[in-house]
Amino acid sequence: MDNAVSELAIAPETAVVLSPRVWRITAANPGLMTGPGTNSYLLIGHDCCAVVDPGPADDAHRDALLAAVAACGLPLRHILLTHTHRDHSPGCLALVASSGASVLGMPPLDGDPTQDRDTRFDRVLADGERWEALGWPLHIVHTPGHVENHLCFHDPQEGWLITGDHLIQGSTVVIIPPHGRLTDYMRSLRLLLPLGLRALLPGHGKVMTDAEAVVRATLAH
Repeated sequence: MDNAVSELAIAPETAVVLSPRVWRITAANPGLMTGPGTNSYLLIGHDCCAVVDPGPADDAHRDALLAAVAACGLPLRHILLTHTHRDHSPGCLALVASSGASVLGMPPLDGDPTQDRDTRFDRVLADGERWEALGWPLHIVHTPGHVENHLCFHDPQEGWLITGDHLIQGSTVVIIPPHGRLTDYMRSLRLLLPLGLRALLPGHGKVMTDAEAVVRATLAH
């Protein structure tokens, strides 16, 4: 992924091409906790596509995601979730209704009022899994800390990591006990260092191409 992608501005409800495999569509839900808005990502496969984090239950964002799917020319078969906070996952319901896509990730946590409990999962993803439904490898990385059921998605060929709320651009993440733990968060950050990452694709904000420096700075914060 070229360093120039870090300069691509956030454009709400507009598909921004980051690489041949990944497009960014940002929801128009800016705020104190969401920054410029929640980033959804469209992953382009060989014969189908997938959406990562369809965002809030919002008609305009649903329409923007479906327009991006139509523009890529491939059927939407999968929805991947980094976690089930309400700014990341409730948009699943409308996308599933429109496409019949399967939902994959880690289900919501009991006893956590911040979790989206309406989304239904077709399959639980496991740490270390190599997911190849798009025709190229996507590695699943379990990254508890912000919340226990948090996943990141790593493309070892292009060198990017979709970080959800594990790392965000321009700010540190919120960790709220008991389902978020600082010790878990620091451990999960260290897991990223051996991956040789070239770019971080966050749940909020622009692409960060100084990936290792961002991880190390966050560890030292």
